[in-house]
Amino acid sequence: MKPRTLLVLLVLVLGLGAFIQFYERKLPSTEEREKTGNRVLDLSQDDVQAVEIDRNGQAMRLERVKGATPPEWRLTKPREARADATAVSGLVESLTGLARTRTLEKADPKAVGLDHPQTTVRLTTAKGERVLEIGAKVPTGSEVIVGVQGNRDAYVTSDAILATLTRDPGEWRDRQMIAALREKIDRITLSGPAGTTVLARKGDGFEIAGAGLKDRADHDLVEGLLTDVTGLRAQQFVDDPKELPAALGLEPPRGTVEVAIRGGAPRRIEIGGPAPATPPAPGATPSPEGSPAAPNVYARVEGQALVAQTGLAADVARAPADWRSRSLSGFQVYQVESARIEDAAGSLTVTRAGTDWKRGTDTISYTPVSDLLFAVVGGKASRLLTSDEAKSLLQGKPLVTVTLKAEKGGGEETVAFYPPGPTGAPVRTSGRDAVLLLPSDKLAEVQKQVAAIRSAKPLPPEKPVATGKTP
Repeated sequence: MKPRTLLVLLVLVLGLGAFIQFYERKLPSTEEREKTGNRVLDLSQDDVQAVEIDRNGQAMRLERVKGATPPEWRLTKPREARADATAVSGLVESLTGLARTRTLEKADPKAVGLDHPQTTVRLTTAKGERVLEIGAKVPTGSEVIVGVQGNRDAYVTSDAILATLTRDPGEWRDRQMIAALREKIDRITLSGPAGTTVLARKGDGFEIAGAGLKDRADHDLVEGLLTDVTGLRAQQFVDDPKELPAALGLEPPRGTVEVAIRGGAPRRIEIGGPAPATPPAPGATPSPEGSPAAPNVYARVEGQALVAQTGLAADVARAPADWRSRSLSGFQVYQVESARIEDAAGSLTVTRAGTDWKRGTDTISYTPVSDLLFAVVGGKASRLLTSDEAKSLLQGKPLVTVTLKAEKGGGEETVAFYPPGPTGAPVRTSGRDAVLLLPSDKLAEVQKQVAAIRSAKPLPPEKPVATGKTP
């Protein structure tokens, strides 16, 4: 063979090889073909922006909330409501992953039930709309025939999709009524028969910020309120027009809860009258053993009337003053880095030293210091004193003053224990106008624990760890 002929053949082979390589580079891989080759719709879940299901003349539409992360969905037809994002994601996954077991080429629509489909599903994407039609069931087996508008072929697929498509529109609503993390809640306003209470976040806790009253809010009560708000679930929705709002105690409501959420839209909960008991909603958390179950009440959120088992009815009925904290301190024990103690014996300071504490230059056991901290930080007054009571009981100087300092610049707080009177010992905490009444025996415990810290024997110095090396 002539050299020129060999050169021409070589060029042709190389060109053909380059063409094949370029063409195959654009083809899906074997794994991709396995995933998409038998799918009815060539869409991904992220492509779908809205789903509309039309069944027997009843339309239901779900729309993705733009820019929401993680994805959020809303029910927009036949009514407006927040949709259950998990359920909608499952629906979209089922539709985009719908697999065909057989292809019926150029099928007669009348013969396969696609001339009058039992269900029509419209999927909105950025590139337009894809329409999936559900036709007749296959007489034998558990399969159904589906078609895609604009495609003359029909497909046989599992009829499991029917169970999802035949759900009542109301079942797509989110039963979790306030979708917010408790740490994102910055303000809660409660209005009820006893008045209006405004609770605003301050540091790690909340304070009462309503007109005429400013004080630290009770930590346990606020934690319970946050649980009631974020845990509000609809046991059932009240859609029957015969159930008038007035009959439910919602016109006007017996109380309201307005929630300000950082980075989100404010939410309003209206509390109505008592509701009959209902079976627990799917996913509901049972009450801890021994604790009384919250009552069922009617409520309204975003215009939706519902039945919920919640403690919010008791929350809105509580008077503003009842939210005031009875705790002696706003700190938690783990936050305290040092404590300065002053009493008749003088002043001393204890500072954390690993698992133990330093008293001056001596290291002492954590036990007496921890006992004192739990008594001060975990102590609760029997009640708050009125101004007149406080004036009559605050006589002389404090018997014991404990100044707590938090770690990493978390501030400090002083708790002063005054001589006891006939009803108990008054206590004042820095940053609060309130005077708290502590039972006299609790004051005696604090004094006993201070004495234990003063008398605690220093721990022996730690022995150096032998390294095995010769000096």
